[in-house]
Amino acid sequence: MRFVRRVVMVLLSLFCCLGLNTGYASNGGIYTDLFNFGGANGSQSGAALTLSGGVFYGTAESGGTSNLGVIFSFDPSSSTYTVVHNFTSGLDGATPVAELTLSGGLLYGTTQSGGLGTDGIIFSFDPSSSTYAVVHTFSLAQGAFPAAALTLNGGLLYGTTFGGGTLAQGVIYSFNPSGFIYTVVHNFDGTNGSSPQSAVTLSDGIFYGTTLLGGAFNKGVIYSFDPSSSTYTVVHTFDGTNGAFPQAGLTLSSGVFYGATSFGGTSNLGVIYSFDPSNSTYTVLYNFDNPNGSAPIGNLTLSDGVLYGTTFFGGAFSKGVIYAFDPSSSTYLDLYDFDGTNGSTPVSALTLNGGVFYGTTLNGGTSNLGVIFSFVPFLSPSNLTGSQKKNNSGARYEWFNDLKWQTPLFGTEVVGYNVYRNGEKIATLPASTMHYRDHNRKKGVQTLYSVTSLNVQGNESSGANITIP
Repeated sequence: MRFVRRVVMVLLSLFCCLGLNTGYASNGGIYTDLFNFGGANGSQSGAALTLSGGVFYGTAESGGTSNLGVIFSFDPSSSTYTVVHNFTSGLDGATPVAELTLSGGLLYGTTQSGGLGTDGIIFSFDPSSSTYAVVHTFSLAQGAFPAAALTLNGGLLYGTTFGGGTLAQGVIYSFNPSGFIYTVVHNFDGTNGSSPQSAVTLSDGIFYGTTLLGGAFNKGVIYSFDPSSSTYTVVHTFDGTNGAFPQAGLTLSSGVFYGATSFGGTSNLGVIYSFDPSNSTYTVLYNFDNPNGSAPIGNLTLSDGVLYGTTFFGGAFSKGVIYAFDPSSSTYLDLYDFDGTNGSTPVSALTLNGGVFYGTTLNGGTSNLGVIFSFVPFLSPSNLTGSQKKNNSGARYEWFNDLKWQTPLFGTEVVGYNVYRNGEKIATLPASTMHYRDHNRKKGVQTLYSVTSLNVQGNESSGANITIP
């Protein structure tokens, strides 16, 4: 039973009935389709990838031998994909949607259905021996339909369930893997939030998280939970104008949390926000607008002070985007637009490894069952300016076109630049040189210039363009 995913899709269809749009297809990096799901080997992966021993592990919510989902491994060094476990029956669990959590050499995860009462399970998987075990079965009274990853704290795993509990609004729970002890530590009641879909994030001994629904406006909340005292507090209520229905959890950076909502904001297409727990200050940082992405679902991923994420809809083909947001400058960039053939509708967070982001899409690819992809942010030079000038030095004068630019905004390690005139390369410059004079030009004749960035692997970015004069 794909309970959680079905609720999400209904919400998206109600609030985001989006057609194709004419938004630009930006090129802010190098995208590679690494693997296409085909059904028998799993399909529709909505979970972020987890790295262990240089190999990624993940889940697909359907496909496999019983079409109930799989656990898979993917080795980026050899592009080797392997199904390591097929979910096969009720007791075994079915429909995993959350990413895996590594603890003590074992991977722990959940399925949102299956188990004794079809309410989901917690499982462990040992990559060294390919040993799979069901370690807990959920029941409606103690939580059901888990959709969030587990968070490790002091030897205990903490998580949330979308439903179940005393008021059927979901719970926060702890699980002790050494003794297989499961404990409900909080029951959601609607007014204090309900139906959490995201994992909890730890900061200074306190957990913070979001709920999809509940609160004063039934559009979700941000909450804190102190495991030492079992104190639960609503610290922010979403009201629609400031965001609504958060499916993503919180990402911590320098004491401040960052997150995204799937709806709400000025266009009801979602927002990026910050929340400072030291003074309970909530700030909308960016409103999604559809041409540059809409309906973000997955968590934000931090790299060098910049936040990276994906959207479920929007972009040039209305199939989602990869984006970056720099909190220090409030700069948002649509880095890559999914077009369907290369994947579409991503719902998972990006996983960073060696300067490369890895992720999955729910749909698209050769069988329209999703893909595994990699993405390297690689931006063109910023702030390209140019003007035509007259050189009066010497016996003769000349007209020249003077170009100046700055390093890319973020995400790019530049080793050089290429300069093009009307499509023809005329110069290759070192990274320290961010200006170029094109001599002996004719006064008033328009010329198109493009400046691209080069990285150490020899890759070339898209161009920053300008016409002079």
